[in-house]
Amino acid sequence: MIDLDDLDYLFDDLDETKPTKKQIAQMYEIYRDDFVNDYVEVDGRKITLKPQKSWVKGFEGMPETFVHLITREQTYGRPRVFDKDRANKMHWTKCVLAQRDSEKILYFEKKDKGYLKKHYWFKEKNFVVILKPVSKDLLLVTAFHVGKTKNKDFEWDYNTYNESLL
Repeated sequence: MIDLDDLDYLFDDLDETKPTKKQIAQMYEIYRDDFVNDYVEVDGRKITLKPQKSWVKGFEGMPETFVHLITREQTYGRPRVFDKDRANKMHWTKCVLAQRDSEKILYFEKKDKGYLKKHYWFKEKNFVVILKPVSKDLLLVTAFHVGKTKNKDFEWDYNTYNESLL
C-alpha cells in the first residue's frame, strides 16, 4: 500500500478531455484490482460497487462506480464528462480508505438525498472518498479531486459535524 505522503498523479500525459485506450485500460485494471478482485472493508462493513453498465459517452458498458471515479457531472441534469483530476487520482481511493485512521484523513458525515454519507477527506492533497450505507455494506459512491469552492464547503461540513459530536 502506498503511503499517503507518496501518492502522486497516475499519468503525466493525461489529456484534459479524453484518455487514451491504454490509459483507460490501466485505470480499469487498478479499479478491478482494488475493489473487484480484493475484499475491502471499512469499519467491519464490506465496500460494494454499482456493477450496472454506464451510459456515459465514451465509457458505455463500463461499471457505473468506475465511471464515477473518472468522470464528473457538469451541471445538474447534464451528462457526465471525463475529469482529468479525478482520473489522475482514482488510484488514491483504496489508499485513503485503508489509511482512514491517519490524522491526515478528516472524517465527517453529511446527510444527502436521505442518506448519511461518510466522507474521508484527504485535505492536504484535495481528495475525498464518499461512501453510503446500503443494508449491511457501504457503497463506494465516488471519489474526487476537491476544488477550491468544494474545499470551503467541506471545511464547513467537517467543522459542523465535529461540533455536533461535542
